[in-house]
Amino acid sequence: MQHSFGRKIGVSLLTSALSVCLGAHFVGCDSGESRFTGDAGIESPNDGSLGGFTDDATVPGADAFWASDPPPKWCGPDGSAQPVAPTGTLDCPSDKNREGCECTKEGEQVACWPGLRKNRGLGMCKDGVATCTYKNETSLAWGPCKGYVLPDPKATAGKRACMCFSEGEWSVKNTSPCVLVADGKVYMASSSNGTCESVTTLPPPVPKGVFSEDTLQVDCEGHFKLAFAIKAGDVANPKSTDCTVMKVTTEADYPTKNQVKKFPDLPPWSATDLACTKKYYETGGYGEFSVVGKSWLCENIDNGSGGEYVFQRFAYCPMKCADPANKSLPECVSCTSGLSGKF
Repeated sequence: MQHSFGRKIGVSLLTSALSVCLGAHFVGCDSGESRFTGDAGIESPNDGSLGGFTDDATVPGADAFWASDPPPKWCGPDGSAQPVAPTGTLDCPSDKNREGCECTKEGEQVACWPGLRKNRGLGMCKDGVATCTYKNETSLAWGPCKGYVLPDPKATAGKRACMCFSEGEWSVKNTSPCVLVADGKVYMASSSNGTCESVTTLPPPVPKGVFSEDTLQVDCEGHFKLAFAIKAGDVANPKSTDCTVMKVTTEADYPTKNQVKKFPDLPPWSATDLACTKKYYETGGYGEFSVVGKSWLCENIDNGSGGEYVFQRFAYCPMKCADPANKSLPECVSCTSGLSGKF
């Protein structure tokens, strides 16, 4: 597609919002499921017992309560959300309200937890309720802990394993670049939220403004680095050797779980690898979302080896779909300039 030099840098390539795979021109060819859901193998109590508590005189003071049953690790900001050690005894710690441990007011109901401290209140785990009753004529004690939910012993990650992180969603308002073919070369640069700037020099300079606004929603606090790349290759058969036309990143703390947070804007860019850009134009390409992060409870969000985890790939619609006259064509009807992906 030829565009006159000195006019708009090109037409925006649109992406499809379909969530099913309908061929190379549509988004959604992956499963759409998070890899961090967890489905096999974790050792955690599920019978109401804890075990491992002994009156070890070599462990001094409050540290004794953490010796066999520590709280979650902490990798968040220094000095915040640090656990407070319980009081009482190792058999009857004040934070568990275990069955048979002393209480003082008949009929009083409190939260109880027969599981490990590191899982409490995370994922699907939830406290039960214990009621203060007479265990004999003169002594009161907590009754059975009722209604609690412990980790799935077969789960290794996510909600069922009662870990902090299980799923995030990154929404990018604009994934549409601008393309110009001139002097036998193909140039690509960012649009500004879908609008292509006019240029008078080649190669095009980095456009002004931002490439795209974006938001993040995660079920756990943490620090996340997200990346958007455009590569030359087949979205249905991506390879590690596929060249990268462009890549931009955004990074920040995510301080409040389960809230849609405005994330730092994706910066503008102009592709410098003209050989890769030409390959993309001639043979096709795809967009790619990836993430690497760490929750404030020290859970790594990566590919399992510390690298970026690619969680979304999508193909671009044909160039002709940028023409409003073609918006009703079957291959263009579901095209959009932005999309989101779950990790």
